[in-house]
Amino acid sequence: MSDFDDEDSQRRPGKELRHIARCQRWVVAVILAELVLWGGYLLLSLNSRRSFYNGAGFPVFLTVILGCVGSVFLFQIYKANRDPVTGTILTLTTLIPGIGFFALVVANSSATRTLRENGVKVGFFGANLDSIKDDSDPGESLYDADDAGW
Repeated sequence: MSDFDDEDSQRRPGKELRHIARCQRWVVAVILAELVLWGGYLLLSLNSRRSFYNGAGFPVFLTVILGCVGSVFLFQIYKANRDPVTGTILTLTTLIPGIGFFALVVANSSATRTLRENGVKVGFFGANLDSIKDDSDPGESLYDADDAGW
């Protein structure tokens, strides 16, 4: 009966948790890419002593592309969390530079909360996929094949 009483046991299937963890890694990668992109652009514009807005077209273009990539994984996280309406709204906001960054941060925190509620340890770059139990290998279960007889 310990499987039912364990607070750290998974409540969702392992396949679904692995999907959420993979999507979270992509969202973290997009967040870090946007931080590096805009941090580098800010440093270059300060170093060249020109206006911040002069020549911002390329970083904005890359931000929109990163937003499109992030929106795919953001929607998949919210679909797995059974909240597609919020996922659709946040997906549309990722296409707006600046605001989309915060939508990705919200999606990352949602995925982190879901994974932690299911007993998966989450680090800075997302969850370790090896720490998620596989459904095909139940391990120790309530009904052991060796104890099937009298």
